[in-house]
Amino acid sequence: MPAQFPEYTNGAAPPPRMGELVLQSVATRVFDAKREVWNDAMTRGEMETATELAAHVATLCAQHDVRVEWIERSKRAWAIRKHRAVRIYPVINQKRYATALHEIGHIVGRRQSGRRIEQEWGAWEFALEASIVEFTPATYRMIHRALTSYILRYTHRKGAYLPPKGDPFWRFVEEIADRAAF
Repeated sequence: MPAQFPEYTNGAAPPPRMGELVLQSVATRVFDAKREVWNDAMTRGEMETATELAAHVATLCAQHDVRVEWIERSKRAWAIRKHRAVRIYPVINQKRYATALHEIGHIVGRRQSGRRIEQEWGAWEFALEASIVEFTPATYRMIHRALTSYILRYTHRKGAYLPPKGDPFWRFVEEIADRAAF
């Protein structure tokens, strides 16, 4: 029996073009992931919103030629700018949507050639600017926890850079804290 894709010696399909994988099955992935997480407890409105958010992530990846690898919950999301690739969770809720936008922000956002804390700031700025929904206080708390973890990490690391007092970074952190409604 001939291989399905004879130009590849192992018979596997050729790797998808950038963004193509995301666009092929975004709705299926969202519904499968939702069913796995929520079983049948979701409302139709939650499913429609999750599908819109996932479609937005897919569109951004296609527009910016970003390759996506979908991951399980036990793994970490990340971005590799040099390869224009992100590793993200299926977008089934607002927090995962914000995380996906943040990782895409590491590829196309501002401040990505700066210091690490500036890169994180720029990626979260991109997430806030690119979002098609207003984030909930719970999502802002997740963002604030991430920013705080960077600050703590760099406070205790010898030679690590933290922006000086009065830097716009600190205003950004304060704005996120205000929106988190602590």
